[in-house]
Parts: sequence; C-alpha cells; structure tokens
Amino acid sequence: MTNARIAARFGHVLVVEDNSIIALQLEMVLAELGVPRVTLAADAQAALEALAAHRIDVALVDVMLDRGDSRDVVAVLRERSIPHVIMTGLESAAPMLGQAASAPVLNKPFLPQELETALEQLCGE
Repeated sequence: MTNARIAARFGHVLVVEDNSIIALQLEMVLAELGVPRVTLAADAQAALEALAAHRIDVALVDVMLDRGDSRDVVAVLRERSIPHVIMTGLESAAPMLGQAASAPVLNKPFLPQELETALEQLCGE
C-alpha cells in the first residue's frame, strides 16, 4: 500500500490525537503509506512542543482534545504554511475550524483510503 508520492513529500508527520488507539492506528496507516517518521502528540501543548523541536511536513489534527481544542496548533500550522488535515468526530466542526476550513476534513471514523486521498490532495498544493 506504499504511496511513493506521499512518502516523498511528507517525511515527517505530526499526529495530534488524544485517543491513543486512534493515534496508533494512524501511525500504522502512515507507515504502510511509506511515511518514514511520525510524531504523536496527545494534546495541544505536546503538539506545539513538537512543532518547535522538529521540521514537520504535514499534520493530522483532531479538533477536540481531552485538554481543550487544537485551535492554537492549527494557528501555528497556518502561520508556518504547514499543510494539515483536520480530523473530527463532531457533526459540524465549522465553528472550531475557523480559518482552517480550507484544510481537508476527515469525519471520524474514516477509512485509510480516505486519509490517503486527503494526503494526496495536499501533495498537489
């Protein structure tokens, strides 16, 4: 299932997800796509620290986290022009997304193919 285009474009993916099972599943799917490096962050603070410490090529960001939401993370991603995918279990995440509304949105639960399609979309930008 390796996707050479995704693997070449996104060498380091940040996954911001507070549900550890979902985070590990995403890590496995990204590995299957050929992504060489994945950093997991369970909350906004950990995500902001990862963004400060690493060169991140793309981020997968859950809207609602156990300790708050991901608005600050999305603001930094936009400021640094880092492509990102919004993940949500909310019926309507529009109020939370604000300026991030232009990012691809995956409604949970989603299939690995849907994640691949969203990443492919970002490869073209």
